Amino acid sequence: MFPIGAAEFWLRGTPHITVAGLLAVLYLGLGASALAFYLWNRGLHFLPASIAAPFANLIPVVGLLLAILVGETVTAHQGAGGALVVLGVLAAQTQEARTNTGV
Repeated sequence: MFPIGAAEFWLRGTPHITVAGLLAVLYLGLGASALAFYLWNRGLHFLPASIAAPFANLIPVVGLLLAILVGETVTAHQGAGGALVVLGVLAAQTQEARTNTGV
């Protein structure tokens, strides 16, 4: 990303950084990234990766739900995609449970 950032800096000059922009970057770095990675790795302490991995597919679904909460417009395609992801995670968990119980 450095070459692209350097080109933008060269073409547009020094960016104007606002307090809101700085807070957004801090939230993305600390809240959405660092905390999420910590919680994911903490969860792997209690669950095998084969059980936990399908839940990573729920990240866009959580984003979709948060978009609905803040009043964003959600299309039928997005809702259907979210439903398919949830069904896929449920199917993976059901298959994992059958594998572990020998059914």
